[in-house]
Amino acid sequence: MIPQIHQRKLGSVMIVDVEGSLTGPWALRGKDEMRYFVKSAETHQIVFNLANTEGMDSLGVKSLFENIPADDGISVILGNRGVMNTLEHYCGNKRFRVFRNETEVIAALGDNDVVRNPSVGTDADGRLSPRLRTSVPLEFYYKDDEDILLFKGIVTNMSLGGLFAEYIDLANPEQSLEGFDPKRMKTLQLVVFLPHRKPLSLEGEVAHIHSSKEQLGIGIKFERLQQSQIDEINKFLKLQQWVSTN
Repeated sequence: MIPQIHQRKLGSVMIVDVEGSLTGPWALRGKDEMRYFVKSAETHQIVFNLANTEGMDSLGVKSLFENIPADDGISVILGNRGVMNTLEHYCGNKRFRVFRNETEVIAALGDNDVVRNPSVGTDADGRLSPRLRTSVPLEFYYKDDEDILLFKGIVTNMSLGGLFAEYIDLANPEQSLEGFDPKRMKTLQLVVFLPHRKPLSLEGEVAHIHSSKEQLGIGIKFERLQQSQIDEINKFLKLQQWVSTN
Protein backbone atom coordinates (compact mmCIF):
# COMPACT_ATOMS: atom_id res chain seq x y z
CA MET A 1 0.00 0.00 0.00
CA ILE A 2 1.31 3.46 -0.91
CA PRO A 3 2.34 5.22 2.30
CA GLN A 4 0.23 8.15 3.42
CA ILE A 5 2.12 10.54 5.67
CA HIS A 6 0.42 13.38 7.52
CA GLN A 7 1.43 15.77 10.26
CA ARG A 8 -0.69 17.24 13.03
CA LYS A 9 -0.13 19.12 16.27
CA LEU A 10 -0.94 17.73 19.69
CA GLY A 11 -0.22 20.65 21.98
CA SER A 12 3.45 21.42 21.31
CA VAL A 13 4.15 17.89 20.02
CA MET A 14 4.18 17.16 16.29
CA ILE A 15 2.65 13.79 15.42
CA VAL A 16 3.68 12.33 12.05
CA ASP A 17 1.17 9.64 11.05
CA VAL A 18 2.70 6.95 8.82
CA GLU A 19 0.02 4.81 7.17
CA GLY A 20 0.53 1.98 4.68
CA SER A 21 3.88 0.35 3.88
CA LEU A 22 7.18 2.15 4.30
CA THR A 23 9.18 -0.20 2.09
CA GLY A 24 11.36 -0.12 -1.03
CA PRO A 25 10.85 2.89 -3.34
CA TRP A 26 7.90 4.01 -1.22
CA ALA A 27 10.25 4.37 1.74
CA LEU A 28 12.38 6.80 -0.28
CA ARG A 29 9.31 8.82 -1.15
CA GLY A 30 8.22 8.80 2.48
CA LYS A 31 11.68 9.92 3.54
CA ASP A 32 11.35 13.12 1.51
CA GLU A 33 7.91 13.87 2.95
CA MET A 34 9.07 13.28 6.50
CA ARG A 35 12.15 15.46 5.96
CA TYR A 36 9.87 18.31 4.92
CA PHE A 37 7.66 17.89 8.00
CA VAL A 38 10.63 17.72 10.38
CA LYS A 39 12.38 20.76 8.90
CA SER A 40 9.20 22.83 8.96
CA ALA A 41 8.33 21.83 12.53
CA GLU A 42 8.35 24.52 15.20
CA THR A 43 9.20 21.97 17.87
CA HIS A 44 11.86 19.34 18.54
CA GLN A 45 9.22 17.07 20.06
CA ILE A 46 8.34 14.89 17.08
CA VAL A 47 6.66 11.50 17.36
CA PHE A 48 6.18 9.07 14.46
CA ASN A 49 2.85 7.27 14.76
CA LEU A 50 3.32 3.70 13.48
CA ALA A 51 -0.04 2.38 14.71
CA ASN A 52 -1.36 2.15 11.13
CA THR A 53 1.93 1.29 9.43
CA GLU A 54 1.38 -2.02 7.64
CA GLY A 55 5.00 -2.85 6.84
CA MET A 56 8.55 -1.54 7.04
CA ASP A 57 11.93 -2.65 5.72
CA SER A 58 15.51 -1.45 6.20
CA LEU A 59 14.92 1.53 3.90
CA GLY A 60 11.87 2.46 5.95
CA VAL A 61 13.87 2.39 9.18
CA LYS A 62 16.58 4.47 7.54
CA SER A 63 14.03 7.04 6.39
CA LEU A 64 12.94 7.53 10.01
CA PHE A 65 16.36 7.87 11.61
CA GLU A 66 17.91 10.04 8.89
CA ASN A 67 15.31 12.74 9.47
CA ILE A 68 16.11 13.17 13.17
CA PRO A 69 19.44 14.51 14.55
CA ALA A 70 21.60 11.60 15.71
CA ASP A 71 21.76 12.81 19.32
CA ASP A 72 17.99 13.14 19.63
CA GLY A 73 16.91 9.58 18.87
CA ILE A 74 13.32 9.15 17.75
CA SER A 75 9.99 8.61 19.45
CA VAL A 76 7.33 6.33 17.98
CA ILE A 77 3.82 5.20 18.78
CA LEU A 78 3.72 1.41 18.89
CA GLY A 79 3.15 -0.39 15.59
CA ASN A 80 2.40 -4.03 14.82
CA ARG A 81 4.88 -6.75 15.80
CA GLY A 82 6.46 -7.00 12.35
CA VAL A 83 7.06 -3.26 12.12
CA MET A 84 8.54 -3.07 15.62
CA ASN A 85 10.79 -6.10 15.04
CA THR A 86 12.11 -4.53 11.83
CA LEU A 87 12.70 -1.22 13.58
CA GLU A 88 14.65 -2.90 16.37
CA HIS A 89 16.63 -5.10 13.97
CA TYR A 90 17.83 -2.32 11.66
CA CYS A 91 18.22 0.57 14.11
CA GLY A 92 21.79 -0.51 14.96
CA ASN A 93 23.11 1.43 17.93
CA LYS A 94 20.58 4.21 17.50
CA ARG A 95 18.01 4.60 20.22
CA PHE A 96 14.27 5.06 20.00
CA ARG A 97 11.49 5.58 22.51
CA VAL A 98 8.17 3.75 22.26
CA PHE A 99 4.77 4.99 23.42
CA ARG A 100 1.70 2.75 23.42
CA ASN A 101 -0.70 5.55 22.50
CA GLU A 102 -1.09 9.33 22.32
CA THR A 103 -2.13 9.59 25.95
CA GLU A 104 1.30 8.26 26.93
CA VAL A 105 2.89 10.84 24.63
CA ILE A 106 1.08 13.61 26.48
CA ALA A 107 1.95 12.19 29.89
CA ALA A 108 5.65 12.06 28.98
CA LEU A 109 6.05 15.22 26.91
CA GLY A 110 3.19 17.43 28.07
CA ASP A 111 4.96 18.92 31.09
CA ASN A 112 7.09 21.06 28.79
CA ASP A 113 4.09 22.28 26.86
CA VAL A 114 3.56 25.69 28.44
CA VAL A 115 3.97 29.19 27.13
CA ARG A 116 6.25 31.72 28.77
CA ASN A 117 3.90 34.61 28.08
CA PRO A 118 0.42 33.19 28.58
CA SER A 119 -2.53 34.94 27.05
CA VAL A 120 -5.32 36.10 29.30
CA GLY A 121 -8.79 34.61 29.52
CA THR A 122 -11.63 35.21 31.95
CA ASP A 123 -12.93 33.02 34.71
CA ALA A 124 -16.57 32.12 35.30
CA ASP A 125 -17.18 35.49 36.98
CA GLY A 126 -15.52 37.54 34.27
CA ARG A 127 -12.24 38.11 36.13
CA LEU A 128 -8.98 38.05 34.20
CA SER A 129 -7.31 34.65 34.36
CA PRO A 130 -4.06 33.47 32.71
CA ARG A 131 -4.58 31.04 29.84
CA LEU A 132 -1.81 28.47 29.56
CA ARG A 133 -1.03 26.03 26.80
CA THR A 134 -1.16 22.49 28.15
CA SER A 135 -1.27 18.85 27.08
CA VAL A 136 -3.70 17.23 29.47
CA PRO A 137 -5.94 14.21 28.71
CA LEU A 138 -9.68 14.88 28.80
CA GLU A 139 -12.88 12.85 28.68
CA PHE A 140 -16.30 14.42 28.30
CA TYR A 141 -19.79 13.25 27.54
CA TYR A 142 -23.36 14.42 27.12
CA LYS A 143 -26.75 12.78 26.69
CA ASP A 144 -28.41 12.70 23.28
CA ASP A 145 -31.96 11.42 23.79
CA GLU A 146 -31.29 8.22 25.74
CA ASP A 147 -27.71 7.74 24.55
CA ILE A 148 -24.59 8.95 26.32
CA LEU A 149 -21.96 10.17 23.85
CA LEU A 150 -18.42 9.90 25.22
CA PHE A 151 -15.35 11.52 23.68
CA LYS A 152 -11.67 11.69 24.56
CA GLY A 153 -9.33 14.52 23.71
CA ILE A 154 -6.39 16.62 24.79
CA VAL A 155 -6.68 19.98 26.55
CA THR A 156 -4.30 22.23 24.62
CA ASN A 157 -5.00 25.42 26.58
CA MET A 158 -6.77 26.16 29.82
CA SER A 159 -7.74 28.97 32.18
CA LEU A 160 -10.11 29.36 35.11
CA GLY A 161 -12.80 30.27 32.61
CA GLY A 162 -12.59 27.19 30.43
CA LEU A 163 -10.48 25.13 28.07
CA PHE A 164 -9.86 24.26 24.45
CA ALA A 165 -9.58 20.58 23.52
CA GLU A 166 -8.42 18.83 20.37
CA TYR A 167 -9.50 15.28 19.68
CA ILE A 168 -7.26 12.27 19.27
CA ASP A 169 -9.92 9.57 18.92
CA LEU A 170 -12.02 10.68 15.96
CA ALA A 171 -11.96 8.34 12.97
CA ASN A 172 -14.45 10.54 11.11
CA PRO A 173 -14.24 14.21 12.18
CA GLU A 174 -17.01 15.29 9.80
CA GLN A 175 -19.44 12.75 11.22
CA SER A 176 -18.41 13.65 14.76
CA LEU A 177 -18.92 17.33 14.00
CA GLU A 178 -22.60 16.58 13.36
CA GLY A 179 -22.86 15.35 16.94
CA PHE A 180 -21.32 18.58 18.24
CA ASP A 181 -24.27 20.82 17.45
CA PRO A 182 -24.32 23.40 20.28
CA LYS A 183 -28.10 23.61 19.92
CA ARG A 184 -28.38 19.91 20.82
CA MET A 185 -25.69 19.86 23.46
CA LYS A 186 -26.62 20.98 26.94
CA THR A 187 -24.40 20.46 29.96
CA LEU A 188 -21.15 18.63 29.30
CA GLN A 189 -19.67 16.42 31.98
CA LEU A 190 -15.88 16.71 31.94
CA VAL A 191 -13.09 14.67 33.49
CA VAL A 192 -9.70 16.42 33.27
CA PHE A 193 -6.67 14.27 34.08
CA LEU A 194 -4.32 16.78 35.67
CA PRO A 195 -0.78 15.44 36.19
CA HIS A 196 0.02 14.04 39.64
CA ARG A 197 -3.53 14.66 40.85
CA LYS A 198 -6.82 12.84 41.03
CA PRO A 199 -9.03 13.27 37.93
CA LEU A 200 -10.97 16.52 38.16
CA SER A 201 -14.71 16.32 37.37
CA LEU A 202 -16.28 19.51 36.01
CA GLU A 203 -19.31 20.79 34.13
CA GLY A 204 -19.21 23.00 31.06
CA GLU A 205 -20.95 24.17 27.92
CA VAL A 206 -19.79 24.53 24.33
CA ALA A 207 -18.36 27.97 23.56
CA HIS A 208 -17.20 27.27 19.99
CA ILE A 209 -16.17 24.47 17.64
CA HIS A 210 -13.22 24.53 15.25
CA SER A 211 -12.73 22.07 12.39
CA SER A 212 -9.90 21.85 9.84
CA LYS A 213 -9.06 18.78 7.76
CA GLU A 214 -8.56 15.90 10.21
CA GLN A 215 -8.41 18.11 13.28
CA LEU A 216 -11.43 18.94 15.38
CA GLY A 217 -11.36 21.21 18.40
CA ILE A 218 -13.91 22.44 20.90
CA GLY A 219 -13.88 25.40 23.27
CA ILE A 220 -15.65 24.70 26.56
CA LYS A 221 -16.72 27.24 29.17
CA PHE A 222 -16.75 26.01 32.76
CA GLU A 223 -20.08 26.18 34.58
CA ARG A 224 -21.04 26.03 38.26
CA LEU A 225 -17.50 25.69 39.58
CA GLN A 226 -17.21 24.78 43.25
CA GLN A 227 -14.51 26.41 45.35
CA SER A 228 -12.62 23.11 45.61
CA GLN A 229 -12.58 22.85 41.79
CA ILE A 230 -11.38 26.45 41.44
CA ASP A 231 -8.59 25.71 43.92
CA GLU A 232 -7.46 22.63 41.96
CA ILE A 233 -7.43 24.50 38.64
CA ASN A 234 -5.56 27.40 40.23
CA LYS A 235 -2.91 25.09 41.68
CA PHE A 236 -2.38 23.47 38.29
CA LEU A 237 -2.18 26.80 36.43
CA LYS A 238 0.21 28.32 38.97
CA LEU A 239 2.46 25.27 38.79
CA GLN A 240 2.50 25.38 34.99
CA GLN A 241 3.28 29.09 35.02
CA TRP A 242 6.11 28.54 37.52
CA VAL A 243 7.59 25.75 35.37
CA SER A 244 7.50 28.01 32.31
CA THR A 245 9.53 30.74 34.01
CA ASN A 246 12.17 28.58 35.73
